[in-house]
Amino acid sequence: MEHTKWPELSFEKSKDTYETIHLWTQIIGKIKLALNPWINHSWHSTLKVTTNGLTSDPIFAEDKQLEIILNFLEHRLEIISSDNEKKTFDLESLKVSSCYKKVLTYLKEIGIDIKINAVPNEIE
Repeated sequence: MEHTKWPELSFEKSKDTYETIHLWTQIIGKIKLALNPWINHSWHSTLKVTTNGLTSDPIFAEDKQLEIILNFLEHRLEIISSDNEKKTFDLESLKVSSCYKKVLTYLKEIGIDIKINAVPNEIE
């Protein structure tokens, strides 16, 4: 069996990317906080790791469920509802503010009108 080395993960070289991903995940987490029933310590707002990125898991909204996926292999965000409504957009070179606006616009288009606190948390 051939042993391979882990790639170097330099915070300094990738700082901007890490900060952007942090903010994208906060948008999704705040949507989960607003729509799902409360669970102690905000455990209902966590994202799960998938083979190609992160997922919100089912979010219960109005009379449907939705899932928001950050697909890092294809550099896109996907929104899929239980009514088979699908919205997707490219993340590559997308500003966080544009991502925020697109997610809320797409949710509204599939019948989920939500407002979340747009101020980032845990960032100086």
